[in-house]
Amino acid sequence: DAIRCISPRSIRRTEVIDNQNIVFYMRGSKIYVNTLRQACHGLLRERRFSWTTRVVRLCELDSIRVLMDSGFGVQEGASCGLGKFNPITKDELDARLGRSKDTPKPKEPQLPEPRDVGSDEDEEAEP
Repeated sequence: DAIRCISPRSIRRTEVIDNQNIVFYMRGSKIYVNTLRQACHGLLRERRFSWTTRVVRLCELDSIRVLMDSGFGVQEGASCGLGKFNPITKDELDARLGRSKDTPKPKEPQLPEPRDVGSDEDEEAEP
């Protein structure tokens, strides 16, 4: 059953699904989906948000603020009200998002070998 509040200190990470749904991954492997009371402009595009609480819990009816990169730093955007926190299993979430258990995880990018700054190659490039 859905719950009204969670402890922010127990949140491991969040994932924005769309402008109205956020996944909260909790310590201890619990997962909740929060469906906001209405679509939150810019949430999907920015994929990050903040919240302020007066108590030590994040609850239904509390608000989040979309965090936008303005080019001059981070600014707060739309304010949007949270709904209830609905428990969901990883398999249910994967099915909802169209993720397959058999889909391989993306490989870590291969980075070039580091080289010393000020090497001969750099000196040749200077006029």
